[in-house]
Amino acid sequence: METSSPSAASNRSQPAAADTPRKRAFRLPERALIVDEQPGARQALRDVVVEMGVRQVDTARDPQQALELIEAEPYPLVLSEVNFKGPFSGSQLLEVVRTRRLMPAHSAFVLVVSEASRSLVATTSEWQPDALLLKPIVHAVVAPRIEQAIRRRTAYAKVHEASLRDDPAELLAAVDALIQRLGAPSIELLRWRTQALLALGKFEDAQACAALALGERRPLPWAQVALAQVAHAQGRSDEARAMLEAQIAADPYQGAAYDLLIKVHQTTGQTEEALAVARAAVKPLSTPRRLRTLGEMAYAQDELELAETCYTTLISKTAATPVRSALDIGMLGQVLVTQGEAGKALELVNRSRAQRVGAAKGVEGVEGANGFEVPQGAEEVAAQALAESVAAQAHSLRGDHDSARTHARRAIELATSAAAVASDSTTASLSSSRSPSLSPSVTLLIAQGAQSAGLGEEAMALVRQVLGDDPLALAHTQPMAARVLRRAGFAVPKQVVSEPAAPAPKALDDGPQHYMQPGATDTAEPSDTPEPAAGLGAIDTPESAVRPGSTEIPALPLRPPPPGPLQVSQRLMLSDDALYQGHHAEAIQHAQSALAKAPDHPMALLALMRSQLMRMQTEGYDRASAAIVHDCLRALERLTPGAAGRMFKGLLAQRDGPEQG
Repeated sequence: METSSPSAASNRSQPAAADTPRKRAFRLPERALIVDEQPGARQALRDVVVEMGVRQVDTARDPQQALELIEAEPYPLVLSEVNFKGPFSGSQLLEVVRTRRLMPAHSAFVLVVSEASRSLVATTSEWQPDALLLKPIVHAVVAPRIEQAIRRRTAYAKVHEASLRDDPAELLAAVDALIQRLGAPSIELLRWRTQALLALGKFEDAQACAALALGERRPLPWAQVALAQVAHAQGRSDEARAMLEAQIAADPYQGAAYDLLIKVHQTTGQTEEALAVARAAVKPLSTPRRLRTLGEMAYAQDELELAETCYTTLISKTAATPVRSALDIGMLGQVLVTQGEAGKALELVNRSRAQRVGAAKGVEGVEGANGFEVPQGAEEVAAQALAESVAAQAHSLRGDHDSARTHARRAIELATSAAAVASDSTTASLSSSRSPSLSPSVTLLIAQGAQSAGLGEEAMALVRQVLGDDPLALAHTQPMAARVLRRAGFAVPKQVVSEPAAPAPKALDDGPQHYMQPGATDTAEPSDTPEPAAGLGAIDTPESAVRPGSTEIPALPLRPPPPGPLQVSQRLMLSDDALYQGHHAEAIQHAQSALAKAPDHPMALLALMRSQLMRMQTEGYDRASAAIVHDCLRALERLTPGAAGRMFKGLLAQRDGPEQG
């Protein structure tokens, strides 16, 4: 770690009186931390921060060292590069800081990027940095953005404090008090207010608040998602689906829109459609959270090859980072044992168990092999319970029923203790903040293990914990429920899509559920998505090679079409797979088939348009294909006014004017 003061930051003399910084209406922090592996970049950022007036500036060469410094004494300002040579990235550091709540509410966290793509901006923005800066570091450009981030954090400190206490009523009161003091709401305060109203179940008020924000600025993704959330909560799921599909068609990098659309499909029993959306979300927004969602949903629907790829990728990419989860290993073991690979599953969970025991010997809050803390809370206990359940199923496959029952009973005991650990926990650890209790999916998988070991009564008791006294009635509301019940011998009826009754208010629960998320899905604080400091006017540049720490899924083999008539969602999945592998003609064929079944389906229109564009990019301009693209754009424009113009500005005008090759 390097530390500097104004006198030591550089060899330059103190600024003359004429260069003295202007008086600010807010107070700069006394300390700051800069995280970058390049000494020159650290020095450039340090010079900027010192010249701004920050007295003590510490530096770290990588996120691991930065995390140790933040845990020792939180900083009011952190500036971190996103990309590092190791697997631990700057955005993962931000995720850990947010989920563990390692920094005070008034502290600002700024991310710095050497290059920016639309995907990078979208994934880093999900954990809500206070600003996103683009290198090279130019004082005149960077300093005002850093000041803006500090000023906004300072002004909204009471709102951030209220959000950290997870009390939507307190949050709403803090927002309203600040609006009254300022005399008018900002877009950011309207977002906070909308989120609090949604959490309190005041859907009409939330709708009005989101509409007010949209009246000030369009497009505004969070407000559009909020309107869809209101529609879904009020039982208008078809309307919510249409709104979200149109939003994704207009901008495929909207993570919150994908999350809510998955939830809408899940709660109406449309599991295949939910899986299709999860697959689509991972390509532009490849993050551990989305891979976990996709992996669980793929497993629940017997897409075992896809599930195995998700969990193998997760384990490989996050093993040496603090965002790893022992539950990923348990889920991979579950996939293997379901594939009949009892030996591989046992080897995996036994090796994981040995590593945990070796890391935890004689130390409370121990460190693992990579120097990161091994979680000792509810998540770790849940992972052990799942591993025992996998072992029970593996022994059952091998015919060792005594061992199977022993492991199944141990899994049930651990599942019970996991809930107790979660309820008694008072530490703000990563595991407790991400996994406050045993999730429904893990509980159902433990029930599956008990069933395979012949413990039918114990298995059904666990199922009823999740689904109530009439499990069949709610079999399609949890991704894992229908699968577990069918394996238990129940004749689960086919899904019946119906509009759900308005759900009871739930704190900011607007995303899909997976095994890491038993309760609220987002721990990040709502704020305006930060914009880069400079140079990002045309941000939709193609992605380069996978960066260190990326969780991008390797290319998957094309799946053969399932037997029988294909649904629209299946056609779209096949089209997406074909396009992803470069088979443009096949992608076009599947997209056209989907559009024939649903002529006004936004995702089908988008799939056909993308397939035609990608084919022309490879094979050259084709007038007939260009006409199809323009027809799709016009259809999207008719369904959602303004969507086509935002996606391909000027393309329609070119079509109406003289044609150009």
